[in-house]
Amino acid sequence: MKKILTITAIIILTITSCKENSSSKIEREGEPDVMNVANENIAMNQAIAEANKTLSNFISAIQSNNKNYQGFTLKQKFTDAEGNSEHIWIQDVTFNNNKFKGIVGNKPLYEINVKYGDTIVVDESNISDWMYFDGKVTKGAYTIKVLRDQMSSEEQKQFDIQSGLLFE
Repeated sequence: MKKILTITAIIILTITSCKENSSSKIEREGEPDVMNVANENIAMNQAIAEANKTLSNFISAIQSNNKNYQGFTLKQKFTDAEGNSEHIWIQDVTFNNNKFKGIVGNKPLYEINVKYGDTIVVDESNISDWMYFDGKVTKGAYTIKVLRDQMSSEEQKQFDIQSGLLFE
């Protein structure tokens, strides 16, 4: 079974997982690239656990109405009929009546029950990451940080230029 972690179009990078221990990249014309990450990747699994552990920070930020906070985004896991899992960023997230709602931010690789641009209610039990911007500083984005840390210094420079993300 494959697990895919998709990063919002802002970042122009998507992540999948594979059974191999190494990473590889799938390039899609007109779509974000896909990075394969092993299911057993300890750093990625820790990042997902940390995102879930700190989800209350995201909720507090979204409820604060702080004008410096923008770009509220969650990553949710979806599974197709064959058991392939795909983690996709949900953009323009709102939080009302204890439910997250947002817009599917990437074109899925697999045939799952959502498509790019759909407005959905997020399944909180399947959240794998969150992020928002405090001014220009990126908050959360645990899985993105893991991928960036695994890049060479040249790849990190290119990623930083393309994404425009600034981390704490």
